[in-house]
Amino acid sequence: LSYVEWYRGKVARLRALAVSAPHLCAVHVNRVMCSTTLLDDWGPEKLTDEQRRDLLEIVEDRYEKRSTIVTSQIPVDHWYDMIGNPTIADAVLDRLVHNAYRIELSGESLRKHRNLSAENATQA
Repeated sequence: LSYVEWYRGKVARLRALAVSAPHLCAVHVNRVMCSTTLLDDWGPEKLTDEQRRDLLEIVEDRYEKRSTIVTSQIPVDHWYDMIGNPTIADAVLDRLVHNAYRIELSGESLRKHRNLSAENATQA
């Protein structure tokens, strides 16, 4: 099994994770050796055993080699519970949070603000 075939299998599992659990994450993979992986709108439901193992494998492979962007409305301190298995949660969060740049936003949703602006524009 060549590295490319092995990695293609990983990408297929990553896509399957996104398809099987779209409420957990939307994964955007543009090529086999993608430089950035986006886990968009992460959470809030717990991962299955297979999803946990796939996530750990992917995060572990990318750690200190490639970028991973995670967006979530769930605070980071609740991600442990979302992952479910304490051992896997420790491993995943250690790799995701270590050396991470965290941007925490507060305030009203921009969607709400945009909707109000659009309503005001149509009334004018």
